Amino acid sequence: MRNIAAIDVPSEKRESGQRRHYTERCSGTLLQSVELNRPTMLMTAWHCIEHYADLSKTIGVRFPHAAEKARSYSARVYRSGTSISSDWALLKLTAPVEDPKLTGLPLAAPWENEKATALGFAGALEQGRSTLSFDPRCVWSTTNRWASCQSSKGSSGGPLVQVRSDQAYLVGVISQGDSQELTLSWSPSELPISLRTGLRFHDAH
Repeated sequence: MRNIAAIDVPSEKRESGQRRHYTERCSGTLLQSVELNRPTMLMTAWHCIEHYADLSKTIGVRFPHAAEKARSYSARVYRSGTSISSDWALLKLTAPVEDPKLTGLPLAAPWENEKATALGFAGALEQGRSTLSFDPRCVWSTTNRWASCQSSKGSSGGPLVQVRSDQAYLVGVISQGDSQELTLSWSPSELPISLRTGLRFHDAH
């Protein structure tokens, strides 16, 4: 839980010829580094940073379940999938995390015959941006689709997590959902190999 972040992205759109500024509220996950030192990379969804245009503004990152002094950070976009069909983005914190218990999660491709938990800071739920919401019932349906799996607005970019041998793995990034029973995700197995350098990826399925 400590490693799941609430992310606030300063965004802008043009509507009827006018520029509108707003904050895109999503979720993300701190990623475990190979060196196991203070990690700096987070995974979220591309559509969360799609309208992040003013690079003079940093992205706000909060770990509501971390130690009090280590909850708030800022980040920049490092790389992304650049489209909804490749709905992932890597953010890099402008400073390493200070809480020694914020070690990040390793990446893995999903184990299809095991349930997963969808997690995120869903603004549509009571206390959604301050308390983590989750659904542990997620069942693999077809590629990157999870049935009996509820995620709400604000959960985008949050993880689907599976646990093996007491280790939690990020096996999917929440992309879309119907807020009831279906969640669509992006699989970390599709992350370019060049970007896995420095991150822990479990590929022995």
